[in-house]
Amino acid sequence: MSPSELSDLLWVQVDRVAPHLLPNGKKEGHEWVAGNVNGDKGNSLKVNLSGKKKWADFAEGDGG
Repeated sequence: MSPSELSDLLWVQVDRVAPHLLPNGKKEGHEWVAGNVNGDKGNSLKVNLSGKKKWADFAEGDGG
């Protein structure tokens, strides 16, 4: 399986993957919101659940 194929498979289940990877986050509208990529509580990391490759950590300035 290629990285692209894996990405596609994970994207199909983004509503289950985001809470698994960031368990202290919460859904707000079309985003999964957490403190950071370590899954800490907070709201500076936002994963757009409606668009592939759409996330940003506003505290750290990271995104993808």
